[in-house]
Amino acid sequence: MKQLQYLRPIFCHWANDAPEGKILSETAAIQKAGRERAAPHIKTYIRYGEKSIDWALVTSANISKQAWGEAMGASQEVRVASWEVGVLVWPSIITDNATMVGTFETDMPPREGGSGDTVVGLRIPYNLPLQSYGKDEIPWVASMAHTEPDRMGRFWGAE
Repeated sequence: MKQLQYLRPIFCHWANDAPEGKILSETAAIQKAGRERAAPHIKTYIRYGEKSIDWALVTSANISKQAWGEAMGASQEVRVASWEVGVLVWPSIITDNATMVGTFETDMPPREGGSGDTVVGLRIPYNLPLQSYGKDEIPWVASMAHTEPDRMGRFWGAE
């Protein structure tokens, strides 16, 4: 479980309403994506600026050598074991001086959302702010048995 030890500090709950998760600030502005119990099998990599989004990658690619490739010695060849697909977006792909902002439970950005001429909305698939796992929580991973039922009452790998 070396990988889990490395990733655990940066993992967050899909929805920010987990009772065992790290407590959110009382002053945090909660933004709901509208899909708290429907986590899609996607990965999102987003570079947030102070008031806007610089770029976003929505992809099937895990953070792994299989998905991103691995150099094969000194030959400068790259081996990609698993082909993935993704979409990279940034505001100026639409028009110069555009600003991209996150949208929640809607596809359209607020008119006052950005400082550029055009405001581009990016539908954020999860709630903000993100909620870290609590001190004693263990993120769900398929390679471990789980003795407590999931929200549907099912057990995983426990006998």
